[in-house]
Formats: sequence, C-alpha cells, structure tokens
Amino acid sequence: MARPPKLTNATLEALTAELERRRSSVPKLEAKAARLREELAEVEAEIELLGGASGKPRRGRPRKAARRGRPAGRKTSRKATRKTSRKTTKKVARRGRPAKKTTRRKVNRKTGRRGGTLADAVAKVMGSEPMSPKEITAAIRSQRLRKDAKTLGTQVSQALAKNKTMFKKQGRAQWVKIG
Repeated sequence: MARPPKLTNATLEALTAELERRRSSVPKLEAKAARLREELAEVEAEIELLGGASGKPRRGRPRKAARRGRPAGRKTSRKATRKTSRKTTKKVARRGRPAKKTTRRKVNRKTGRRGGTLADAVAKVMGSEPMSPKEITAAIRSQRLRKDAKTLGTQVSQALAKNKTMFKKQGRAQWVKIG
C-alpha cells in the first residue's frame, strides 16, 4: 500500500484537494460496509440454523458475577489466622494437665537447606569470565547447590542485580564476579 503524502508543508490548495480526494472514497466504503453486514447476517443465520450460538447477545437475566470478599461463615481472614499461628501455639490442656505455651522456631530464610545464600551459590559457580544468568542457573542445578525451583533463573537474576558488591554487569545478560 502506498504511503500517503506528507501534508506538513503542503499549501492550502493541496490540503483542500487531499481532503476532497479522501471524502470521495466515503460512499465506496459505506457500500462495502453494507455488503459486509449482509454477508455477516447470512452467516449468522446459517449458524443459527445449524444449532450454534449466534453473535447476538443472550436474552434473559445476565449471570451474577462471583462475590468478592471472605466466604460466609468465616470470622477472620486466612492471612490473619496464619500470622497469629506463626508466633505462638497454645497446646490444649488434656486430662487435668496445664496448657503449655510453645513458640515456633524461626527459620533462617537466607540460608535455606543447602547452606549459604543464593548469592554465595552464584559466586561459587562463577569463574573469571562473564556468564549469563541461564548458564549460572544450569551450573547451580548441576552442582545441586540450591533446591531446584521453577523460578530459580529469576531468583539468580535478582541476586545478581541486588549484590553490586559481589557481581558486576559487563553487557547484556553477562555478569562477572568481582574479586
């Protein structure tokens, strides 16, 4: 399709001529739209005849949208329940014994199961030459330094970006260990 002429530096006569040229195509477009509407009506009639749903909106009452908020009969949200249960757990007194209050131990999230942070694992697998996050992730998985997660690649990228004292970006998706 040919590009329309630039009209930024056109004279008034040229602009008027262009406007008339464009207006002259309106009847053709209206006729084309009418012809397409007729074809669409024929196709919809054929679909209805074959028992399919037509493009017309359904009759009757629209369906209700799903209700938002907490489910009926629930007094507290699940988040609030989880938060309170993490801090302390009260054991129920049985057979005349006093109830014992215990606290759950805090889990050190940074160290995980394998020891060390993800940044430590990344530093361990990186050599002196630049590596991409995909290569680093593959090396971590092969050496089993971290628990294999679906989002390990994303976590590696975030660890590289966060730890500017340990890693330096050399180019697009290329990282080098500092020191």
